[in-house]
Amino acid sequence: MLNIKQKWDIDAELGKMLRDAEKQQADKQALAHQEAEAEAEVQAASMDEAFTAQLLTLCKDFRVDSGDVVALARQGFLSR
Repeated sequence: MLNIKQKWDIDAELGKMLRDAEKQQADKQALAHQEAEAEAEVQAASMDEAFTAQLLTLCKDFRVDSGDVVALARQGFLSR
């Protein structure tokens, strides 16, 4: 049979294990959130690059100053 000290030691160890597991879970969730944000930024950058390339092609086709059109697009005056 366990004495009080042994029970407290077991409770303390179980509590530590539980806190460690909760911290690991929180760390995994934070990492997954960071990875999702990074992926979203990469996708947005890819879309911006593709949109800018399309704009430049249109500017060339219609002989429009590309700098002005790209500036307007970046300021939000042109939609995708």
